[in-house]
Amino acid sequence: YAADFEALDKEFKDTLSALPKKDIIVSHEAFGYLCAAYGLNQIGIEGLSPDSEPDPARMAEIIEFAKEHDVKVIFFEELVSPKVAKTIADNVGAETAVLNPIEGLSDEQKAAGDDYFAVMRQNLKELKAALQ
Repeated sequence: YAADFEALDKEFKDTLSALPKKDIIVSHEAFGYLCAAYGLNQIGIEGLSPDSEPDPARMAEIIEFAKEHDVKVIFFEELVSPKVAKTIADNVGAETAVLNPIEGLSDEQKAAGDDYFAVMRQNLKELKAALQ
């Protein structure tokens, strides 16, 4: 597995270092290690809790940040309602996409043969599309 992890790490470094944008807006701050490892800046809509919703002042801050930094994708997680992310995206003319914190694979993912590496490569694909 060491070689697989090294290859994945190289894919992330090569792909993300070449992209012009580094700011991502996420439903909550679940991607600290990923962002630290690859030079990204995550802005959590609502701190560390995936279930809470932001107050109007926080929503305004996120919308302003997205406009100022030309954020084109607002990320949410598979197991979390996309409602708030979609509201922010609608306000700034952005799209929404899933960024998976890999808390566990769904039965569908397992049946499709997905594993950690497949999920991380899907995350990389979503990040690349968002940060161009």
